[in-house]
Amino acid sequence: MKGVANWILVIGGMIMGIVIFTISASLLINHIRTMKRQTVLGQIQNFHDELTTICKMGLGHRKKYYLVLPDTVRAVYVANKSYDTPPDKVSAYISDKVSAVGNHTCIQFFDENVPICQYIGCKTRLTYIGSPSLKSNLQVFVAQLKGEYPVYEYTLQIEKAGEYFLDVDAEEGIED
Repeated sequence: MKGVANWILVIGGMIMGIVIFTISASLLINHIRTMKRQTVLGQIQNFHDELTTICKMGLGHRKKYYLVLPDTVRAVYVANKSYDTPPDKVSAYISDKVSAVGNHTCIQFFDENVPICQYIGCKTRLTYIGSPSLKSNLQVFVAQLKGEYPVYEYTLQIEKAGEYFLDVDAEEGIED
């Protein structure tokens, strides 16, 4: 009987250990995701603040801005309303460098249905940025081979092109 009781304690202890390990790993992964998300939201807030500031400046004012987006970001774009979602084929638009015009900066994550948008104050033309179409992306393939998550780096050229119009061109990669 003592042998059976000991085995029950050992197996029970192992099951408890596995449960505790699983819960801890899940909490750690959630914490990492939340930190990534907060970092991205901070970058987008700074980008929005730059757009708002340049909107208030004189014609011809220019500024470079750099964004580094993880693969959890579906798209960063402009919209006319604060609840406008990106087009269904937004990843193809990102790959093809298609632009949109609107007066709200928006970001949408893959795991969310509703975008996060803020009013700018000027009409803005912005090239769609975010996770490009995965059909032919060498950057994603190399990152997966290395066991990492891909990040997408963008250099944004912001220019006040009209009294109430901003022109923002996005290029992949960060220029010095």
